[in-house]
Amino acid sequence: MPPAGSVGILLAGCLALYICQLASRRPMLDMSLFAKPEIRAGVLMGLVVMGALAGIELTLAQELQFVLEKTPLEAGMFMLPLMWPGSRSCRRGTGRGCNSGSDRRLPARAFSPERGVLRFLIRYS
Repeated sequence: MPPAGSVGILLAGCLALYICQLASRRPMLDMSLFAKPEIRAGVLMGLVVMGALAGIELTLAQELQFVLEKTPLEAGMFMLPLMWPGSRSCRRGTGRGCNSGSDRRLPARAFSPERGVLRFLIRYS
């Protein structure tokens, strides 16, 4: 399917969701939130970052499999230490969660389990 067709289907789905949510008595998503520019900008930035990270991960997986001739399991095991710290860093750095408002830096020991996994994978690959 050409990219223009995919974008058209995506926009049609978003429009259908918008119409259904406006017509509902108890909507899942309050569409009045998108009247605020901060909310719109935050959602847009989150989608852009998520798309970029997914693209990098897919490109890395393909390179590992096709260029370095790793199996899909080996490619996944190679990429696991790259993704794991990001999912755990908010909770471990401050001890209070991501929404704490703290701008303290993560201590180096926060990533020590991930470094151990990475050393194990490098040693036995």
